[in-house]
Amino acid sequence: MTDAISWSRLVGGHVLVEGPREDGEGGVLFSDVVAGGVWRWTGGKRATAVLEGRRGIGGLVPHAKGGLVVTGRDVTVVGGRGEDRELLGLRGGMKGFNDLVTTDDGGLLVGALRFRPLVALSLRNWLLILVTPGLYFPSAAVATARLRLEAVTLVSQLHPDALFSQVERFSESAVGDAAADIAGIDFGL
Repeated sequence: MTDAISWSRLVGGHVLVEGPREDGEGGVLFSDVVAGGVWRWTGGKRATAVLEGRRGIGGLVPHAKGGLVVTGRDVTVVGGRGEDRELLGLRGGMKGFNDLVTTDDGGLLVGALRFRPLVALSLRNWLLILVTPGLYFPSAAVATARLRLEAVTLVSQLHPDALFSQVERFSESAVGDAAADIAGIDFGL
């Protein structure tokens, strides 16, 4: 049996919170996708605006030279020294960018969003399910799963070989834990 985790509400009054992360100075940064902006919570009942106005930010990380790297319609460095600088724009059917993380050497991994293919497939699936009194349902499930697998897009500044070596290094440290999980063995101190 696992111990229950106690959760605490830090701050309220935001519509859709995304990208929460520690800011390195004892606070928490997060975005409000719908209302817009990046906010910083340092205690108390309110958060203060770090970046106002930009809506649709799904992910954010501090930039090494100041400011933040944020996602949304593009991947941009904002609030640093000088003007905002776009790092990655839309291409190949992408509608935006959401989550992002930094690698050990400062590179970025960014998740891209695609919307139109899923809407078109959903409409097609529902129409065929209605026309075939539900007989198309299994095929619709397979088509949806296939689209989800094909639609995964991960953008990286790193060469795939360098990225794979970082993933490999991480996975080696978790092999024993994973093996114990598979075998159903649980050790406690």
